[in-house]
Amino acid sequence: MKWWGIPLPLFLTAFPAQASFSFSLESANPNSINSLEQEVGVKLNIIDLPSESYFRVGWKKEGSSTYFGYVKNQDGNWTKIETLNSDCKNYYKVSDTSSTTLTLLTKIGSDSDSEAGNYLLKAHRFTSTCASNSGSENELAIVLNIPTPTPTPTATSTPTPIPTPTPSSTPKPTPTSTPKPTSTPKPTPVPTSKPSPSPTQIPATVTVTVTPPPTPEVLPAQTSASDLNWLAVMAVILGGGVFSFSIWHIIKGYVHPPLS
Repeated sequence: MKWWGIPLPLFLTAFPAQASFSFSLESANPNSINSLEQEVGVKLNIIDLPSESYFRVGWKKEGSSTYFGYVKNQDGNWTKIETLNSDCKNYYKVSDTSSTTLTLLTKIGSDSDSEAGNYLLKAHRFTSTCASNSGSENELAIVLNIPTPTPTPTATSTPTPIPTPTPSSTPKPTPTSTPKPTSTPKPTPVPTSKPSPSPTQIPATVTVTVTPPPTPEVLPAQTSASDLNWLAVMAVILGGGVFSFSIWHIIKGYVHPPLS
């Protein structure tokens, strides 16, 4: 019996086909945001999750391959999106391999310098050891509507033109009249008398003889003061008598001149 005679349907049932793992993005709510901190819920559909895994959702600008943003993990903590070869164990962990749907919360984050425009969301799955990763089958478009800050024009002051000074006419000097010399009156001569010649005075020679004062007689120490007073009185009396006698004798000579 030859094997090629076996019907094809029976042959296919002998080796059941195994479905391969895949996941895709179903929706993003909302699909338009007005701030960098606004959260977006992204729903994933999962088929045949092979083992414990980590998931994330990243943002990228249209035409770019760099992902950024934040994803909230199973512990409620926001984790920053890093490069694909970075540690993945801070992303959302899924241990139940029978899971078929998963909703992740994501945001751009205020530390981003993203401007308003169109962006794309894409999910990535990492193995439990972060050794390999795979991307979702599709991407979702989302619009960022934050207003782009318009720089306020700085008012520049227009410099005021400096007026060119107009040369003024040079004033003509006013002629000043030359003062006429005034005649100075001649002083009237005052008659002066000729000074009479005064005789030449010969300065008199004055001879001053300085007579030294008499040296006081030193009385003996034993003479008392009362004795000195008594002697003085006697000297005065004798002197007075001599003086009186002399006067009397002179008067007598004039009154009774001597007979010749």
